[in-house]
Amino acid sequence: MNIRFKLLSMFLLIIAILLAETLAVWAVHFQLISEYRKLTDNLLTENTFTNTVPELIDTYYLFVLAPTSKDRLDDYLSQKQSINDALSKLDSEIVSDESKISYRGLKNVIRNIIENCDKGVESISAGDIRTASDYYNDDLNKKFYITENTANLMISELHYAENLQAKIDDTRNLFMVFLAAATAVISLSCVVLSLLFSKRMTQPISQLSMIADRIARNEKAGSVDKGLMGRDDEIGSLSRSFGIMTEKLKEKIQELQSAKDVAEKAKDEAEKSRNDLQKSNTELEHFNRLAIGRELKMVELKKKIKELEQKPGKD
Repeated sequence: MNIRFKLLSMFLLIIAILLAETLAVWAVHFQLISEYRKLTDNLLTENTFTNTVPELIDTYYLFVLAPTSKDRLDDYLSQKQSINDALSKLDSEIVSDESKISYRGLKNVIRNIIENCDKGVESISAGDIRTASDYYNDDLNKKFYITENTANLMISELHYAENLQAKIDDTRNLFMVFLAAATAVISLSCVVLSLLFSKRMTQPISQLSMIADRIARNEKAGSVDKGLMGRDDEIGSLSRSFGIMTEKLKEKIQELQSAKDVAEKAKDEAEKSRNDLQKSNTELEHFNRLAIGRELKMVELKKKIKELEQKPGKD
């Protein structure tokens, strides 16, 4: 694994951890916002009950007045379906326990009014207009409960909305604090990792440089640390190559030193031979001079003897 990959992996790991924590905070924040939006929609839906339920009762009454009108029956059925759809929607979206209690009371009143209207429609079909009118009067008495229960439900939902708003503010503040902390952590991590990796890289290079400098000064150089040669990155590869080069340089230096010693010895022997030859030449020259001097003297002596022999004797 090379150094660049190690460094990149460390930075990516730090970024991944910070990113995961950031996404977690944002997920909670967006969940709260989504819940707050649903709560706002619920408030709008709940508020419509104060109008749609009384309108349903009025539509039912118009049908009582004209039991043969299919259009008025269709209007009643359409409004009833709209109210039931709204109730089905609130069944799954109201999450607050306090709101569920208030909603249950409102829902029971609305269901009771719809049941009375449906029974009145059946009575009209059977030709019993009086019973249908009685159901209408009973529903009129329950209109007050619609307004009261709707108000209670909306108050409960508003309390829950305040709690949600406080949680949203808390998560937003937490995110700002986390963002500042993440920035500080990333900056500090960059500094620490830079120092660690620079130390991890400069120390081996300094050691290799020191060994090379000793070899250049023809000093005894130590071996490359085995720990460096065992690394599986660029420093390890460089250390192994440097170790091989160092050993070869040591061998070459030893060979050169041996050759130098042989040359010095040959030089000394040549100098001794030259001195011996010079001494022999001197002795030979001296011997030659002695021999030549002796020959000259013999020649001169012979010459004198010859002169004496040729000189006439005295009478």
